[in-house]
Amino acid sequence: MSKRDIVLTNVTVVQLLRQPCRVPRPPPPACEPEPEPEPEPKPLPTVKEEGKPPPPPPPPPPPPPPKNPPPQELKVAINGFGRIGRLVLRACVEKGVKVVAVNDPFIDPEYMVYMFKYDSTHGRYKGNVECKNGKLFVNNQEIAVFQCKEPKEIPWNSVGSPYVVESTGVYLSLDAASAHITSGAQRVVITAPSPDAPIFVMGVNEKNYAPGSMNIVR
Repeated sequence: MSKRDIVLTNVTVVQLLRQPCRVPRPPPPACEPEPEPEPEPKPLPTVKEEGKPPPPPPPPPPPPPPKNPPPQELKVAINGFGRIGRLVLRACVEKGVKVVAVNDPFIDPEYMVYMFKYDSTHGRYKGNVECKNGKLFVNNQEIAVFQCKEPKEIPWNSVGSPYVVESTGVYLSLDAASAHITSGAQRVVITAPSPDAPIFVMGVNEKNYAPGSMNIVR
């Protein structure tokens, strides 16, 4: 090889070393286009039928169930204002039981006040007792006063159909005491021995009481 060829060869090598290496690169893969979202379906137009009214609105919700009614207030009336009748009135006042009427044909309202206030056995009543317009007032509680001789004549209906305490010692049988029921009483409790009324003693047999069938008891 001549010197000229060697020089040319060296020049060519130098030029090749100075040029960057151009390696052919494969083209980038083509990107797939993103799918377009499907359009939401349009609501179908409602077809109005001519001559027909629109459908009625839905019925309102049912009302809530009624609450349990409050218990009725116990009302007591006393027939016979002797010693037992006065003790019944004292016990009711002390326990907060409402007494609506007292019947005694032999004692006027003024003397009822005296007998109730000054008891020879149980002492003087410490509360307020007075008579106004023919009625008793015990601790400002109004009590109607009747003076009927027969139970069938007593207007128990006018004072709210109370539970009657029969304390005269006269109307002891079921038949005699039932006159209170006829004149408007709800129940009758006899305070003296009865020949045929069922007898109950608290702590002994009070569970045998049947309110649906026993209106008169002792």
